[in-house]
Amino acid sequence: MAHSLATLLPFAAALASAPEGPRVSLTSEARVLQGARLRGHECALDGGAAADSQGIGNGVAGVGRRAALAAAAASAMLFFVAEDSKAADAGVLSKYIKRKKLDPLDTYVPTVLLAQIQFQDVDEKLVGDKPDFADARSMLRNGPAGSLRNDIRAVAQYAAEAGNGKTANEAVDQCLSALEDLDSLLFRASRESGSASIDVMKSRVSTAVTALDKLLATVPENILEKGKAVATAYREQSTPSNDDALGFDESPDQLKGLL
Repeated sequence: MAHSLATLLPFAAALASAPEGPRVSLTSEARVLQGARLRGHECALDGGAAADSQGIGNGVAGVGRRAALAAAAASAMLFFVAEDSKAADAGVLSKYIKRKKLDPLDTYVPTVLLAQIQFQDVDEKLVGDKPDFADARSMLRNGPAGSLRNDIRAVAQYAAEAGNGKTANEAVDQCLSALEDLDSLLFRASRESGSASIDVMKSRVSTAVTALDKLLATVPENILEKGKAVATAYREQSTPSNDDALGFDESPDQLKGLL
């Protein structure tokens, strides 16, 4: 390096002392040296830029990885928080259900018995050349049948407390499933003539009635007999104009007054 600078100094001095006029051309050796220096600066700049670029890239990659990890951690945290919230809500609901006090068992039995009779009346509606499907379907929603879902579940809960929960719950499921199928069949038949088989409808009615028999078999004998007496008295108090519907459109308060 010292030799190169010593060689270059005479040329630099000559250029500095030369008068203005035509530009003085550098010798080939000077041009080589100047080009080498320029290339050295360019390499240094390129290297620095590359290093900076790599550093920035690594920094960005590092930030990207950290952001991804943070997002994953946040998602996991939100998932567990949501699950904990659901569990907490379920726990609160479960406690509420357990604390909810049912009415005495003998208040549910008469309505279940009357609903059972109501389903037998539905079966009779399906007899004849032109059954009234709409009327039969309406009977599934009125009177004791209208509250059957809650009533049989209450009876099943009492049965479970007495150790007969499995039998009672199976009976409830069978009854509700049969009634849902029957309701769907009656609805389609009321809209489209010949769209459903009467025999299939009758089989659903029979399934529902049999399921209620199984459920009522879990009721203590004394309560069941009292329920039958109340159901009979309720029917006898029905006016003749309501005989076709067994008085099922009357106020439930009348039934409660017989208990």
